Amino acid sequence: MQIIIDGYNLIKQLFNVSKVSEKKRDSYIQQLISRAKAKSHTLVIVFDGGSYGFPTQEYLNGNLIIYSGYKESADDVIKKYVSDNRHLDLLVVTSDREIRNFVHNLGIETLDSLSFDKLFSQETTAESQKLRMTSNARVTKISTDKNKKLDELMKQVTDVMDKVDEPKVFRESRAHKQSKKEKKKQKKLSKL
Repeated sequence: MQIIIDGYNLIKQLFNVSKVSEKKRDSYIQQLISRAKAKSHTLVIVFDGGSYGFPTQEYLNGNLIIYSGYKESADDVIKKYVSDNRHLDLLVVTSDREIRNFVHNLGIETLDSLSFDKLFSQETTAESQKLRMTSNARVTKISTDKNKKLDELMKQVTDVMDKVDEPKVFRESRAHKQSKKEKKKQKKLSKL
C-alpha cells in the first residue's frame, strides 16, 4: 500500500506545534520510513515550501519526499498526486478537511493524523508474535535451592500464563453489519 502523508499537518498535529524545525522534520521522516519498511508500505510525504517555485522531490530508501515549492501548497500537490495515481492502493493521511473531502470523492480512503500515528506506531505482527507467550511456554525451576521468593514468583508467572492462554469466546452479534465501504476501509486500516 502507498501512504500519502500531508507532512507538516501530521507533524504539527502530533507535536502540537505551529512551526517545525528542519531537524525535527528529518528525524520524524526517518522514523516513518523505518516503520513503513517494517510493514512493507511505501510513503509519499508532501511538505509545503521549498527553494523553488515548483515542486521538487527526492527519494529516501524508496520513499518519495515532495516539497511543494513556494508557488503551490502541499494540499494542491497531494490532490494532483492522488488524482494521477488513484488506480493504486492508496491511503491519504491528513487532518485537513478539504483534502479529505476531495480524496473521498475520488473513492480513496483517508485517515486523520492522530489515528494514523496510533495505528502506524503499533508493533508489527512479527514483533508481536515474538513477544506473545504461547500455550507451549512453561516455567521450569532449574535449581534445587529452596527460595520462597523465587518459588512465589514462578507460581505467579505460571498463573498469569494460564490466564493468557485461556480461549476467549465472543458472541457475534448481527445487530450491526458493516457496509461494503466500512469493510473496505477496515481492510485497508488492518494493513497498517
